[in-house]
Amino acid sequence: QARGLTQHLPKRYMSAECADYPCILKQAHGEFGKDCYRCDVCLNFGTIHPDLLTVALPLLVLLVPLLPEECNIVHSPEDVCKVTPQGLGTRWVLQELVHGRFEVSTTVLADFGHILDEVSTCYEYDSETYVWPRCRGVSKSLYSVPHGHLKIFEQFLESYSGICNFNYKVRDGELRIFELNTRIGGDLAVDAPRERARRLFEKLDAHWCISSNDTMPEKQFAFCRSTGLPQ
Repeated sequence: QARGLTQHLPKRYMSAECADYPCILKQAHGEFGKDCYRCDVCLNFGTIHPDLLTVALPLLVLLVPLLPEECNIVHSPEDVCKVTPQGLGTRWVLQELVHGRFEVSTTVLADFGHILDEVSTCYEYDSETYVWPRCRGVSKSLYSVPHGHLKIFEQFLESYSGICNFNYKVRDGELRIFELNTRIGGDLAVDAPRERARRLFEKLDAHWCISSNDTMPEKQFAFCRSTGLPQ
């Protein structure tokens, strides 16, 4: 907020009474492993009879909507009260619901805020209004980020070196950034073309990594720590 970047984020409402509905109610903080739900079943699909798979997979998909929700679409102050009767406090955030079937995930490689490379995937879902993963994917494709949007990303990454992932929608040409995570995004790990992902990691290697016989400068040490590379 102090840097004037809130215009690129969904609008935040400080109380249920002042919100424009429908909107998103979600937890303000997350910790690794906290409020997550584990399925203690490990399946080797290659050893399961095809007839059983046709029954098991739909059942696994049906389990997802039954999990307790950390992110909710709410339609009134009464809906908000049902989820958090004690008020928003510091645990919950009430924010604008950005409509649209298309969502973009961009993983960037940055050096002190300057973006050296990016790989982006655009996802299409089956509804204008949804909360992932309670939606159905329609398509996914490699996405070309406009230069102006990359410059906005760099404002968020000032003085940062490493891998960073942005999740967002584009509405009327303007960014609405939902998440910014200092890690590799699922789009790069799973959905991006392997050759394109390989080029980003080759650029990372060429720009930072050094031989094991050399002494790693502090800048490179910090970068490798942020990306999970061997130090």
